[in-house]
Amino acid sequence: MTANANNPAIASRIGFWLGPALAAFVLAMGTPAGLQSQAALSPAWVTLALLVWMAIWWVTEALPIPVTSLLPLVILPSAGVAPLREISASYMHPVVVLLMGGFIFAKAIERWNLHERIALNVIGRFGTRPSALIAGFMVASALLSMWISNSATSIMMMPIALSLAGSVFAAEDPQEDFARYAFTSALLLGIAYGCSIGGLGTPIGTPTNLIIMGYLTEMGGVEISFTQWMMIGLPTVAIMLPIAWLVLTRWAFKLDRSTFSASQTVLEERKRALGSLATPEKRTIATFAVIATLWLTGPLYREWSVTVDGEIWQPLAGLSDHVVAIIAVILCFLIPAGEEDSGKGSGKLLDWSTAESIPWGTLLLFGGGLAMAGAINSTGLGSYFGNTLSGLSALPLFLLIILIVAIVLFLTEITSNVATASVVAPILGAMALNAGLPLETILIPIALAASCAFMLPMATGPNAVVFSSGKVSMSTMIRTGFLLNLCAIMALAALGSVLPLFVF
Repeated sequence: MTANANNPAIASRIGFWLGPALAAFVLAMGTPAGLQSQAALSPAWVTLALLVWMAIWWVTEALPIPVTSLLPLVILPSAGVAPLREISASYMHPVVVLLMGGFIFAKAIERWNLHERIALNVIGRFGTRPSALIAGFMVASALLSMWISNSATSIMMMPIALSLAGSVFAAEDPQEDFARYAFTSALLLGIAYGCSIGGLGTPIGTPTNLIIMGYLTEMGGVEISFTQWMMIGLPTVAIMLPIAWLVLTRWAFKLDRSTFSASQTVLEERKRALGSLATPEKRTIATFAVIATLWLTGPLYREWSVTVDGEIWQPLAGLSDHVVAIIAVILCFLIPAGEEDSGKGSGKLLDWSTAESIPWGTLLLFGGGLAMAGAINSTGLGSYFGNTLSGLSALPLFLLIILIVAIVLFLTEITSNVATASVVAPILGAMALNAGLPLETILIPIALAASCAFMLPMATGPNAVVFSSGKVSMSTMIRTGFLLNLCAIMALAALGSVLPLFVF
């Protein structure tokens, strides 16, 4: 998820000066016909200059990505594009609230090691053959990544995988070197792929999901509930996971067909080390069950109504998915952890010292992206982009979606997936609106593709974590990831084209 060149320091220094220089060049070019205004500087052209500036700083990480995301708070009000009150509201947009709530609640799951217990129980059900073990790790990684950070999931899963791989091969047996490398590489890459794919399953699984949900609301007035996103995300996970598994176990690597009986021993030892289910874990599971139920049944209870003095009243209509996320946070600070909490802070399921370690920078990045999306829409720049790119809309819709998915997927290999979605979505969304295409059919494939870059270590957090183990070479990651990228382009284009038709 980070953008790096061969020498990140040089790229950052170049980007630092290139960003504002190109922004100044855009302004110096003069405003084209159709975007001119009474103001000395066209609000639309200022927005474009700022977009260019931010895109370069995001890609090169000239400044930390969250700091770059604060530029709209300075430039847009100063240039008269929009008042500060309007711009700053984007930084607490409902999707930012939902993500913040999801991040904090995930910390309660991590605090009590529930994620490791879930992972071990899932993996243990898949058997002891190499391909089955890889499937188990992929499914466990995907399930966890739907609810907690993809990177945190991969960090937790990697030691388990390395311990298991070390137990099934003789430590110093040259005859097993190739088999050891193939299995270990496939296992670790399976974790990375499972984390990235699993994040597509829920709105809070990966930030790009919520970015696209926010853009759909801002640009087209399309509200997507937690359940509606899962109707798109879960089928995508259910199809992409087997594809990734087949690439790893049938195409990229030749795996030993024998049974690894020692693997079951390793898993059982780790499960015994966790002990029996403790009171804090039980209460966290119960809280999660309540919150997940509220998220999944929202469309039902929000429609419930009663008649009061002859008028129909819907008392739960305001209990949106975003509000439920904050309820989850509050419950974590209210519910006692139980007697097993010795030495863990406040005595509640969560304490603030744990909660405050969430990635606040991601929330700022969201706010900056949504602020820019609002400015692009309100200044007419979106319509201008739509007219400029109108030629693309003449392509057959499925071919257009394949092109979009391919561009976003390979662009995300070298840039932040959130930054990619933040820059590409408003431009292509404007094209869709201008051409009369369904906005969700264009934007949802962007969200799916932005999380499915499998080739490079810098493409996603899980890729970086796995590569840092030193057990997977760069050439192996590129070769395997490229094969999966090719499969993903067609699969995601098909899913992104078809699934929204059943949801909207």
